[in-house]
Amino acid sequence: MQNIIISPIEEQDMEQIYALYQEFAIYEQLEDYFSASIEDLRKLIFEEKLLHMMKAELNGEMVGFAAYYYQLVSFPAKKVLYLEDIFVKEEVRGQGIGNLFLAKLEELAKEKDCLKMMWKCLAQNQTSRNFYEHIGAKLDTEWVIYEKYFQ
Repeated sequence: MQNIIISPIEEQDMEQIYALYQEFAIYEQLEDYFSASIEDLRKLIFEEKLLHMMKAELNGEMVGFAAYYYQLVSFPAKKVLYLEDIFVKEEVRGQGIGNLFLAKLEELAKEKDCLKMMWKCLAQNQTSRNFYEHIGAKLDTEWVIYEKYFQ
């Protein structure tokens, strides 16, 4: 197996992270929706500390990221690790990087006494849906998601 390292990002990684986010937007067919600047992301991560990110490096090259934050579930008074984004460059998929990200996030969630991990996936992204089901994640059919945008 090649040398894959999963670790928290550092501020000097922002240009590479931003480039990966641009690739991710194209992959998700959401390039028109992607409007964040490098500064917007930097502020959320390093100033406000609302978003946390890990990077994957393969033989010294950054090839993916996972972005997450914590939500609360009030009835059991527990945290939930919410995986906002996960992306691995197309040319290195299938090498276990996604599994390594999810294992690291699960370990972190357990350390932080989280009740669970959760995330959304575009309905059209069957490849990712198959992957999530393969690792034991369950589709939540009990909840309906509502959104209200402020523009």
